Amino acid sequence: MRLAAPAKTTPAKTEQIVLFRVSGQLFAISSASVQEVRSADSMSGAATEISAPGLRKVRHVLRRGDRSLFIVNGAMHFGLHAAEGAQLFVLRKTRTALLIDGIEKMTAMSRLQALPLSFCHEERQWYRGLTALD
Repeated sequence: MRLAAPAKTTPAKTEQIVLFRVSGQLFAISSASVQEVRSADSMSGAATEISAPGLRKVRHVLRRGDRSLFIVNGAMHFGLHAAEGAQLFVLRKTRTALLIDGIEKMTAMSRLQALPLSFCHEERQWYRGLTALD
């Protein structure tokens, strides 16, 4: 009598994420979306303050070579109380940097759940989904 071969289980697909804080709230971003992390202090002398009504979340622009990098204040973007950001995520394949309070840690995420229907406004554009962290 032959025993059936055990079923092969595919390992759960994981994604490396960076946990970070904005105004005390914890968020996550795919590490593949972040090109580099910079200190906000290292950019302060080169950034120019702007006031553009159509870009209310952008307060500064930074020239890097022949490109402009728009700095989005994370607190304003997520609708949180204003906080002084300490670090910048320069986002890959965009002309955007996100001003954050700081990085908590890097970890892996194995399961992404769809957003509940209670997320019904512009935040549906901000988030890909929810996950549980250990």
